[in-house]
Amino acid sequence: MDHFYASLFADDAARLIAAGCFVLTVALYFAAKALYARFRKPWLTPLLAVPAMLALIVVTARIPYSVPFVDGICESRIVTL
Repeated sequence: MDHFYASLFADDAARLIAAGCFVLTVALYFAAKALYARFRKPWLTPLLAVPAMLALIVVTARIPYSVPFVDGICESRIVTL
């Protein structure tokens, strides 16, 4: 359980990656919102388009989706959906 609390206070690199992922998600949301406003296709709604784009980024970048268990707690490395 100590590892769980230690992971809450990440190092600077992890914070930078998390901030970048947050900015990417928000940017994709506004892009999908603008595309949906222009073309009005059901698959362009931000609710469908953003997770699909994030999943596409994870797959094309070959980022592993690993979920190790530490002390019985599931610690997810990449949460996109």
